[in-house]
Amino acid sequence: MDQLLLDGQPRPLGPPLQLRVGALSLLFQGGGLRYVRYGGLEVLRGVYAALRDRNWGTVAPALSDLRLEPGEEGLRLEFDAVYRAEGIDFRARYRLEVHPQGFSLALSGRAHTGFYRNRLGFCVLHPMEAAGALCRVEHADGSQEEARLPRQIAALQPIPPFTELRALEHQAAPGLWGRLEFSGDLFEMEDQRNWTDASFKTFCTPLRRPFPVWLEAGTTVEQRVSLRMRGARRLLRRANPERTLRLGSRRWGLPALGTEVASHGQALSQRELERLRALNLSHLRVSLDLSEPFEEKLAQAVEQAQGLSVGLEVALTVTPSPEVVLAALRGALQRHKAEVARFLVYPYKARETDHAPYLEAARKALGGFKALIFGGTNSDFFFLNTYPVPPEAVDGLAFALNPQVHAFDNASLVETLRCQPLVAQEARRLSGGKPVVVSPLTFKPRWNPYATAAPPPTPPGELPPEVDPRQLSLFGAGWTLGSVGALAQGEVEAVTLFETTGWRGLIETEAGSPLPQRFPSVAGGVFPLYHVLADLAEFRGGEVVEVIPSAPLEFGGLMLRNREKSCLLLANYTDSRQTVELEGFPAPLWLRKLHEHNLSEAVAEPERWRQNRTQPRAGPIELPPYAYVRVELDAPPPSDDHRPRPPSG
Repeated sequence: MDQLLLDGQPRPLGPPLQLRVGALSLLFQGGGLRYVRYGGLEVLRGVYAALRDRNWGTVAPALSDLRLEPGEEGLRLEFDAVYRAEGIDFRARYRLEVHPQGFSLALSGRAHTGFYRNRLGFCVLHPMEAAGALCRVEHADGSQEEARLPRQIAALQPIPPFTELRALEHQAAPGLWGRLEFSGDLFEMEDQRNWTDASFKTFCTPLRRPFPVWLEAGTTVEQRVSLRMRGARRLLRRANPERTLRLGSRRWGLPALGTEVASHGQALSQRELERLRALNLSHLRVSLDLSEPFEEKLAQAVEQAQGLSVGLEVALTVTPSPEVVLAALRGALQRHKAEVARFLVYPYKARETDHAPYLEAARKALGGFKALIFGGTNSDFFFLNTYPVPPEAVDGLAFALNPQVHAFDNASLVETLRCQPLVAQEARRLSGGKPVVVSPLTFKPRWNPYATAAPPPTPPGELPPEVDPRQLSLFGAGWTLGSVGALAQGEVEAVTLFETTGWRGLIETEAGSPLPQRFPSVAGGVFPLYHVLADLAEFRGGEVVEVIPSAPLEFGGLMLRNREKSCLLLANYTDSRQTVELEGFPAPLWLRKLHEHNLSEAVAEPERWRQNRTQPRAGPIELPPYAYVRVELDAPPPSDDHRPRPPSG
């Protein structure tokens, strides 16, 4: 079976190398360090060097000549890395030295072509769990001050006073400090939780300096970052290798779930309509740029929404003088007899500081439809946090979400699931308690609001930048499950997931993939994540009950309940078989597993496959690699105090 169908990673990082010296342990993978622990406590989430082009695209390195050998105090690892992309050729030699109290990582590189870059050098990640930690900041001029990592997601980037850094010390635990020292450039910190990364990032070069920067051919780059721990720390016991899932006590309403009109513009076939109807969706989003002709796209969206018996979520990018185009939209909506659940009103610039004129014009022009008016951003939460919308001007707030602004491997995508509830809660704070919707949720950014130049054309035979093979993978199904659960915890009102059909959708088109060698989907079939949404569809208007996994970066779950039944949905995020013991759950009645050995049937014949049921054996649940499992539970109906929030739309 094609590995893409399992993990969806077009460029896997390769197997991790576990390094341990005394109380210090870390993983080396893909040229960077992950999960730096001291005495079992995570001190750093990661350390790596990044080359970002003029549009903030990340150039992945190709590694070679890796040598691991004993060092003076511990271990020494050296390797070469070559960074190549269109017009870019940068080559570096890295040297990592690990000792009982820390490490140093140095790079020595040279540009073999001239190219524009926005960033070149080391990045250091502190885990989001370090929020509130006391820090000692040492600036390049020698001045020092104390500060704490922010608990609330910081709107101002970089985070003051974490600027112009040459050293940073943070309290990892009572009596234990980790000191980072930087050389070769100036460093500063940003709050990556704005993009759902579960970390704070310290990086070079300061953003106050102009970018992009032209790097002449022959330019050399020398940098170093080092960590030294000081203070006492008892060694923690090694984590219990047993995997457990414990039933918690908190409950949330299941968000209303919808999808978006496919960007390829094709009509829905009768079979596609029937399969989408089975998902019991609440709405269909259509994105309209009012600076361009939009009536044909709107007409198609109205037709599809009527075929699905759902209302429209109309996302509008509004021009600087909005009255005329909004009047034209009003007329088109009336002609097509559109049923609108809500309007999402975005200014034409992502960095717009004053949303009020657009929202006032939209309410005046569109108020007759009795639909909710939401403001916000058509991109990352960062823009909503930095350029807030006045809550009194809207009925709610909206932002888009994708997990791949900064990192692109599966482990990093799973980490974002820990941050999504916090981001949703912060959006609710900004809304003054009014509803929040995530629209849309995608695997990759749909556009680049940070670009400094027009995007280069997609090379022949390569996927467009907004398309990700995870869409057709088992891993993608598990991540989708985890994201819906995370956003339910964040108490969002509704989530728009992906598109109807095509390689950014829920199901494949009848024609199939335009690039089957890169995106090997089944023509006319569904994607594995379709089955996640089909299971969620049975519980529309129900509630999500808290579940607590012992290893949340390796597997996750979601318990659903309504007045008639309960079920548990499980996902294995890894390529290893896992055995999960259920604690506190009602007895299983039956289960169904989606894994590599029945994936072909589930994709090609979803209706038939969904009839499969297996009697559970006594004991723990076996999760094959990247498996998605539904466990039907023997549970009484919830008590009368079960009143989840009614979803909008």
